[in-house]
Amino acid sequence: MWTYRYNKVEVGKPWVDVKGFTQSANWDEWSCEMKAFAGLRWEEDPVTEEFDSRFYDSNHAPLPLDDIREFDEKGEKFFQEGLKIFYIRRVKYNAYNRLRETDPYYIRFMETGKEVPQVVKDFRAGVRDCCAIIEDKINATQTIEEFIELFQPTLDENGNRIEHAPINQWPP
Repeated sequence: MWTYRYNKVEVGKPWVDVKGFTQSANWDEWSCEMKAFAGLRWEEDPVTEEFDSRFYDSNHAPLPLDDIREFDEKGEKFFQEGLKIFYIRRVKYNAYNRLRETDPYYIRFMETGKEVPQVVKDFRAGVRDCCAIIEDKINATQTIEEFIELFQPTLDENGNRIEHAPINQWPP
């Protein structure tokens, strides 16, 4: 990338030099000598390593699985929520939203006495069971690698999903 005084200069856009002169948008057509004379420098683009921010911080350190409650150097309380609690809350919210779809059957039952269809009862039981199973799987993890595995779907040899990731296995 081209820079002027450590600031990135966009190709095809004018820029202002230290003397206040606006340089034309076609500066990228100048010779290397002309660019150097104008104060432009070529710098390699910085390499930015990618990381999965669901599981790692910007320093590529894994986020804690369990809550951290400590005191900082000033003696003030410090709290960082762990991944387990965060994702258990998300799973419970997901279950809540799935169950909410069938709440009208139970409201109707309470108001009129009309029975709730068995398929609705089975669906709700399945959602509660799945929520408990997913929560147990989350709590059973001991390492960040085990935790990340919960988010990996089962794929066939062509890379097509055969089965949802364990954290997303809900009844249809």
